[in-house]
Amino acid sequence: MVSADTGFTPHAFVGVTHDDNLFRLSDGADTAATLGSDERADIYRVLAAGIDASAQVSRQRFNLHGSVNQMRFSRYTQLDNEGGAARARWDWAVASDWQGGLGYDYSRSLANIGTPETEGSGGTERNLRSEQRSYVEGDYRFLPRWRLRLGAQDRDLDNSAVSRRVLDTRATSGEIALHRLSVPADYSEADPNFLGPRWRFTDGDYPHPETIGSAVIDNGYDQHEVGIVAGWRFPGMSRALAFVGYTERSHDQVAERDFQGTTGRVTFDWQVGAKTVLVMSAWRELTVADDQSPSYVVSEGAHLGPDWSVTPKITLKARLAREERDYRGDPRQFLIPTQKRVDDLESLRLALEYEPVPAANIAIAWKTGERESNLPLTDYRYHSISATVRAHF
Repeated sequence: MVSADTGFTPHAFVGVTHDDNLFRLSDGADTAATLGSDERADIYRVLAAGIDASAQVSRQRFNLHGSVNQMRFSRYTQLDNEGGAARARWDWAVASDWQGGLGYDYSRSLANIGTPETEGSGGTERNLRSEQRSYVEGDYRFLPRWRLRLGAQDRDLDNSAVSRRVLDTRATSGEIALHRLSVPADYSEADPNFLGPRWRFTDGDYPHPETIGSAVIDNGYDQHEVGIVAGWRFPGMSRALAFVGYTERSHDQVAERDFQGTTGRVTFDWQVGAKTVLVMSAWRELTVADDQSPSYVVSEGAHLGPDWSVTPKITLKARLAREERDYRGDPRQFLIPTQKRVDDLESLRLALEYEPVPAANIAIAWKTGERESNLPLTDYRYHSISATVRAHF
């Protein structure tokens, strides 16, 4: 039986951004030698259009998303590109005990600027990253107040630039969790409070080895993570999610960079009042290093900021973030006598959003950030301002 909750939603986006240090160069860097120009700033625009579709068939729900985008630069036109994204998901349910999701995601976008994990690479070469992810997840509720959660995913990441092929990644991961629920296991509450153990593993492969001096390094790894995960909703729509555990990562080569230690992440959306939400998070976890090295960093950080609904149509948002990135996964420090790199990053973002009608959103955002490092010429500062318009029909 097809539900009335079925339809198509076209959407469009246009954005313009001015960035005064597009390639995140150090104050001490020779701009002309690096960029072929004395100008570090640029203005770029993004145009995007897409469609979302959904259908409810009995207890099964299907969702589709597709979009294309065009990115154009005023000065550094070698970065001009076209990208897009596609997603398909089936939210399935079997009888009254099993439910879950099956899906596929695809995206293609510019890699060397504008993303937190690659910001500051300093390269001028255009590199388009194509990412594919397929996944399956399922929940089984049994006995009063218990839920078994199973999941698996496969992720492929490819880089268009030949010099970045060493970053191509193939990763397969799985997850098992057991949750104690705040309500009986009869789906009387779609998102109940929970607490319980979780185990996650990842088998990572880099198909193109990395050359360091005369050594050819295989950066493949196995990672295991075990700990406690919890989710809790407080009165007034405040919500907390947390994981605290122990992570081990072992590499096929250069075992000195293996990792064992405590990791975790806590997020808390605090509904301060009828018009204000305070968004907070803190973490210590392993993440990708940057856009030039297939190694990991130990990231420790936090971010904080409010969303304030000034009026029903106007919202002010602020985000302050600080992060320390310890490059202990870089094999160079063990193969070539070099100093281990440690970076400190700070950023502040302020945004004003206006919703003239429910189907449209107009926003102006200002952001500033800086990175300090113990290695020369890896620090930077930047400021950017952007204006965007989103609409759905």
